[in-house]
Amino acid sequence: FGGIDTGTASGTAGEIRLLAEGAIDTTAGYLSSIIGLVDGSGNVTLQNGTAGDITLVSRAGTITTAGLYSSVAGGTSGSINLEAAGDVRTGQIRSLVGNITGTIETGQVSLGGSGNAGDINIFSTNGLIDTTGGPIFSQSINGLGGNVTLDAAGDITAGNIIATSNNAAGGFSVLTLTSATGSITLNGSSLNASNLN
Repeated sequence: FGGIDTGTASGTAGEIRLLAEGAIDTTAGYLSSIIGLVDGSGNVTLQNGTAGDITLVSRAGTITTAGLYSSVAGGTSGSINLEAAGDVRTGQIRSLVGNITGTIETGQVSLGGSGNAGDINIFSTNGLIDTTGGPIFSQSINGLGGNVTLDAAGDITAGNIIATSNNAAGGFSVLTLTSATGSITLNGSSLNASNLN
């Protein structure tokens, strides 16, 4: 498994949907639905368009991921949704409207076109959620960031969550962390839902 890429150079990228009765493990590669071009060194140049949603559902098992990316320079980035009966552990998650200098995983984000980023939702109906494997980003550099929801029956251990907007008309993303029977631990993580305008 080297990852799944449904991106395209322009227009509308494809969705990614993984549905399983048992466990889903994508740690051997990243899942990407972006609008843009990637050179031989892995550097990405995002373009305008509509990125696809990414959905992973494990009806009776766990979900473990590496990077999940839905990004455009301008337009609309997709929502990213994870739902498992058991534990959910994630790497970096990014739904972005803006430009990236460098690779999709480590590149620097900068001003691109306008548009709104997608929501990020993570649910565990009987287990825990751990997002310390990488930050969660739902950002628009010229528009509204998406909402981020973590909802677990058990404990939630959260890494950095950045859901920032840059919109003169106002508006803020909503960050919601809910544990039905466990604890919520941040361990110095940053939660940021600011409007930078």
